[in-house]
Parts: sequence; C-alpha cells; structure tokens
Amino acid sequence: MQHLGGRFATALGIDLKSGKRDELFKWFLAAVLFGAPISHAVAARAYGELAQAGASTPAAVLRRG
Repeated sequence: MQHLGGRFATALGIDLKSGKRDELFKWFLAAVLFGAPISHAVAARAYGELAQAGASTPAAVLRRG
C-alpha cells in the first residue's frame, strides 16, 4: 500500500491516495487499458481520451455502453 499514487497513477492524474471511489475506478479503468495487448503509449492516450470525455466513472461508462 505504500506505493499508491506511484508513477502511472500520477502521470495519468489519478489520486489513489485520496481513497475516493471515483479515483479508484479511474485506476481500474487504466489497469484494464494497460493490461490490453496494446502499447503503453496507446493505453495512456486511450485513458486520456476517456477521462477527457468524462467516461471515468462507473455510471458514465454504463451510460456510454
């Protein structure tokens, strides 16, 4: 738990240390992207696009299908 808010979270603007649900979901979303068979750069860009579009909460993802 000491590593929360490390390199990737910080680079993506995710505040894991806050412990807020929305921030934890953002990290889950990023983890799914970074676990996909795509490059790190593509995963980071995809996360940025989703966050910018407001699709970084469970409700927002569900609304978009």
